Amino acid sequence: MGKENEIKNKILAIVTSIPLLLGIFLNLPLAVTIAILVVFVPISTYYVGLVLMARAKNKEDEEKRKKITFTGY
Repeated sequence: MGKENEIKNKILAIVTSIPLLLGIFLNLPLAVTIAILVVFVPISTYYVGLVLMARAKNKEDEEKRKKITFTGY
């Protein structure tokens, strides 16, 4: 993954987490809060996962990720 992709994913992870915090902490109607959480939880989880899995900590982790990616397991 390129550096520009990593930066884009970090920005999207932050941007999609903001509505979650607003939906939890602001005193909005229940229906609005539920709609915000239903829409943004999967999106935010996806981008946060991409950010967290973007880089291997060491060579062994990198090899495991390559094996998982290419074999599908």
